[in-house]
Amino acid sequence: MDGQIIVVEGFYTDNNNKLYGQYYYDEILSKEKHHKITIQITQSLKSKLSSGNYYNFQGYVTRGQSLDNNSKLGVYFRVTKIFEHKEDVQIVSKVEYDIIRARFDREFPIIQDILLKKIELQQKPTLDIITGIQSTSHDDYISQLLDKDYFNIRHYKCNLSTSLEIIQFLESYDFKDSYLLVILRGGGSG
Repeated sequence: MDGQIIVVEGFYTDNNNKLYGQYYYDEILSKEKHHKITIQITQSLKSKLSSGNYYNFQGYVTRGQSLDNNSKLGVYFRVTKIFEHKEDVQIVSKVEYDIIRARFDREFPIIQDILLKKIELQQKPTLDIITGIQSTSHDDYISQLLDKDYFNIRHYKCNLSTSLEIIQFLESYDFKDSYLLVILRGGGSG
């Protein structure tokens, strides 16, 4: 792949580095913002870019000339041409977009209105609050619930560090009579 012309697209990041030889060493961040590659770019090409914008770049992969302190050989993408700047970039994947779109295509209730109707009918809506096992936020959020006497509040502790444990916890309890399920992170660990 060394020397073969390829096209890479992503968000350009100006690292504000000095010019080394003929090149600046900046980065391209993937659309999903999970991956990045260091680029070598000339001053004339760099002047056409704006940090944080999405571009298509043409160039080739090149290796560094020496090992770094961790005995690794650097690999860079040397930019030879900038094809286009894209104004509107869909940052979420098609699957994520479809899920979000489906959620907004259906009408969803305003929780505050539902809770107020129950209170007006002299009913105490159930609120389920899940916090981390080591959480220290109980007193903080209880002190902020000014109308707590109008609700039936149930407290739960769960390890919120892993999605698997959260899913297992949610499957192990019946929240069907709950009007509001709150997962509260912060204040402690886990």
